[in-house]
Amino acid sequence: MVNQILDITGLIEESMWSYPPPVTRPAIERIASLDGADGWDAHRMTLCTLTGTYLEASAHLLVNGETIDHVAPERFIRPATVLQLPDCAPGYPITPDDLAAAATDTAPRRGDALLVATGWDRMWNQPRFVQDSPHFTSSAMAWLVDTGATVIGGDVPCFDDPAHPVGVNKLLFGAGSLILAPLVKLRQATRRDLLLIALPLRVKGVCGTPCRALLVSQDLNFGQRAP
Repeated sequence: MVNQILDITGLIEESMWSYPPPVTRPAIERIASLDGADGWDAHRMTLCTLTGTYLEASAHLLVNGETIDHVAPERFIRPATVLQLPDCAPGYPITPDDLAAAATDTAPRRGDALLVATGWDRMWNQPRFVQDSPHFTSSAMAWLVDTGATVIGGDVPCFDDPAHPVGVNKLLFGAGSLILAPLVKLRQATRRDLLLIALPLRVKGVCGTPCRALLVSQDLNFGQRAP
């Protein structure tokens, strides 16, 4: 059967959401056009490492941590498990019990990518998408790390409490995992035979970059696709 592909990457555009300074919104400028003197089209883009859906390594928070250009490519392509939590309210603190309840029929496997669906992607580009993000408690992050996941992802922009961070991302990076966030359309990933492909730009010396993230299956019903 032909592979089916679900694109779980958020769209990058000038009007999109952003984290607080010093992170800035993307700037996309046309510098040549087909109908101009150049006769070809090109753009100049200014992006931060934390623009849109991004993949991030431990150099983001750890001294002498791993930069994205040193991550082995096989870590970007992993079997994936998606935990489907009920839709989370603004600011909801995700607990180990929430994760364990979602894992009853989809137990994470060591070495896999582990993605958490909260339904928060419904707020993409809405006011307070970042400020009101659901987030993981320290004990919830410990639960995720204990699964042995090599990539931990979710459809929320903040893994830590955006108002009162407690350092949950350091737990993740200290365990050697990568962050993949924020994702979209995880609600459509309804089967188990998933392969994550998340390919960042290969930029020297940076902690992470925007990436294109896909879920692929040989026999997968992703449900009704959003337009």
